[in-house]
Amino acid sequence: MKLQIKYNFTDLDKALAIAHQTAMFADIVEVGTLLLFKEGVTAVKEFKKNFPDKPLYVDAKIADRGTEAVELFTQAGASFISVLSNTYYHIIRDAAQTAKSHHAQIVLDFISTEMPGQAAAQARNLGASAILLHRARTPDQSIDLEQDWASVRDNTDLPIFIKGKIDAEVLRDIVPLNPHGVVIGSAITYASNPAEQAERISKLLKQR
Repeated sequence: MKLQIKYNFTDLDKALAIAHQTAMFADIVEVGTLLLFKEGVTAVKEFKKNFPDKPLYVDAKIADRGTEAVELFTQAGASFISVLSNTYYHIIRDAAQTAKSHHAQIVLDFISTEMPGQAAAQARNLGASAILLHRARTPDQSIDLEQDWASVRDNTDLPIFIKGKIDAEVLRDIVPLNPHGVVIGSAITYASNPAEQAERISKLLKQR
């Protein structure tokens, strides 16, 4: 099971400093949405420069101008770029084709998808290489991870990643689902000892 570590600070120097302590335990490093909003393509370039051997995920959540957006991020070094699954199909297809031409991949982000099973069934034909499922971050969110997981898993053979306020305790509920990977941010990056926490979680996942 892969570990994707999300660096979602608004301070690029802080993000890079924490990444230098923890990226060694990550299979994939992620430029989070807030960092992307604050620093733009610069954040992608800096992460690629600092971690050239790590696959780089850009949490762009593309909903429009897929071709141009993917061009920007792949040229900056992105390996994976998120596209919202409920945007127009032609935007997803264009983004996927552009990513492929740059030896990169798009991940369909299901954060606002109301019919995950149907979206999963269409994902491969649209050119997606993986799917990102979210678990509820707050008690009032209407997300049923186990129900969504079953619906998605039954309708695709694409790799599925799970994210959403995951820590070592939450992993106990996620690991039995056996996703392709998990995305973990603050549980590692805001820990009192980020490196120790990243190593602990990495070991838990490698046992699978």
